[in-house]
Amino acid sequence: MTVRRDYAIVALVAVALCAAAILTGSPAPLAASSSPSAAPDAVTLRIGWTADPDNLSPFIGVETAASEVLYLTYDRLFGFGLEGKPIPQLVAELPTQENGGISADGLTWTVHIRPGVTWQDGAPLTAADVAFSYNVIIQNKLTSYLQAVKDIKEVEAVDDTTVRFTMSAPKADMLYVIVYIIPEHIWGKVKVPTLERSYANKTPIVGSGPFQVTYYKRGDYTELVRNPDYWGNDVEGWGRPKVDRIIFQAYTNPDTMTQDLRTGAVDAAQGVPSAQFPGLQGDPTLETIDYNYFNWDYVDFNCYDGPESGGNPVLRDPAFRVALDYAIDRERIVQLVYNGRAKPGYTMINADTWRDPDFHWEPPAAVMRPFDPAEAEGLLDAAGYRDTDGDGIREDKKGKPITLRLWALAESTSTQAEGKLLAGWFEDVGLKIRFEVVDNGVASDAMYAWKGDSPAPDYDMILWFWDGYYDPGSTLQCFTTSQVGWWNEVYWSNAEYDELCEQQGQELDAQKRAEQIWRMQEVMYAENPQNVLTYFDYLQAVNTERWEGWTPYYGEGGPVFYNGMIQSYLNVGPRAGQDDGAGGEAAGGKTGTIAGVSIAVLLVTGVLVWWVVRRRGAGRAEEA
Repeated sequence: MTVRRDYAIVALVAVALCAAAILTGSPAPLAASSSPSAAPDAVTLRIGWTADPDNLSPFIGVETAASEVLYLTYDRLFGFGLEGKPIPQLVAELPTQENGGISADGLTWTVHIRPGVTWQDGAPLTAADVAFSYNVIIQNKLTSYLQAVKDIKEVEAVDDTTVRFTMSAPKADMLYVIVYIIPEHIWGKVKVPTLERSYANKTPIVGSGPFQVTYYKRGDYTELVRNPDYWGNDVEGWGRPKVDRIIFQAYTNPDTMTQDLRTGAVDAAQGVPSAQFPGLQGDPTLETIDYNYFNWDYVDFNCYDGPESGGNPVLRDPAFRVALDYAIDRERIVQLVYNGRAKPGYTMINADTWRDPDFHWEPPAAVMRPFDPAEAEGLLDAAGYRDTDGDGIREDKKGKPITLRLWALAESTSTQAEGKLLAGWFEDVGLKIRFEVVDNGVASDAMYAWKGDSPAPDYDMILWFWDGYYDPGSTLQCFTTSQVGWWNEVYWSNAEYDELCEQQGQELDAQKRAEQIWRMQEVMYAENPQNVLTYFDYLQAVNTERWEGWTPYYGEGGPVFYNGMIQSYLNVGPRAGQDDGAGGEAAGGKTGTIAGVSIAVLLVTGVLVWWVVRRRGAGRAEEA
């Protein structure tokens, strides 16, 4: 389905459109569609990102870009404030023991949702929808959310606005759980076997959030329009959005995206290349932001030992994986790949991000693995991976030369730069590396491949990066045995890790929970299934000449979007008297959209002027 395009057809329009496409790099408008869309005079915010939602089903989408769209589409019971702490979202207030929301033993939670909330198709949102959203996961054991609903035994709608949760054990992360509230009258008709494997939301997507998705095409762009009946329009802490439409435009080339930001073709950009970032810092029309909060980059090792595994068996040996870590020079990655805008990383829990207490565990000097190729070679020899024939390539324990595939993402220049470095370092210690740059979709399909009912991951090593959850335990839960084949992308299993995860999920004492989470990081570091490389900075820039209200998270200098909190999207709007970037004057409250009018087009068409929504760029990417 394609998004509706509004424009006046004038003489020689085809010639003009072709000229515009040639001169501006923009494709011609798409055909008309019956999907809901913003009016031609809509205030439109255009955001470029080197990203692309992989799927807008809340049960399938795993990319950060997908989450950003889903957060704007669906509500959760508990949202997050500007410091990442829980605040009421669909619930009228956070449950506590004092207000009767949590029983003394912590095993019964009772929440009251806001009255009068409606779905974007006009149907009422009730407690029955909330109960359905949780129970469809619990009763069908949907892998993608099993950890989120762990220890929730039953969810029932007491009346239209009251929901009761019955727990099998206290749940430390209950207020941080991310379960999207979905409409039962739509999702109840979806066959359960397709929920996690193949179902794709059809546009317009019906949620209850401040915006509604009206167009989505992977490799193209995502359009959301303002929900006029949003429950938060007049609620303190939320509020009525000041824009009518958001366009998330995917780019395969971050340099092109950055140029479009400079020219005003997009109003904000996520994933600015580090080489171009200093140039943007001197632009008075822009605000630049570099931040790290819950993100790290890494190389995944395929540890799966199932019969359908397509990975090289040497990667199932912790001794082999640990040896490779000594071959990696993190300081060089920081300087050469990120121009110093990163820090060496060792575990998935960044320092000073999950706070009160700090849940980060730093390997002490006695166990930390510094860059030491000689140590890597010695450990490989000791583990039985030697070069017995003197050809420079080590053999596995069956005498076969070790050849490993190392993949970087076509959409990410940072992973490509890292991949070239790692390929050279691994070859220096005696391995044959087949380095390839592959599409993000190819990597995902190989990582999450199945044969029938069995996981069949077909990769050796993939360079990627990840954003964690707001709760550290929820982040680490992704690498438990129960998540093999889903969030556990390395297919690693460790009994002690699983037990610690069980304990921390039920531990209400913050300090004791931190100690359990520290130990989980230590266990994972010791076996190295996911080789964390750096805590890199995300780089974004926003136009402040035409737009105001960009709202930072985690204090001054924090990100203003692309982090799972929606306040910035509610607060940002055009400055009075400024063009909103779509061709209209904000001061008059009326805006329009111009499709690439250029001097050359005017020469071709004489006095032609036409108004059209256009799309810029193409492709999908995720760029650090």
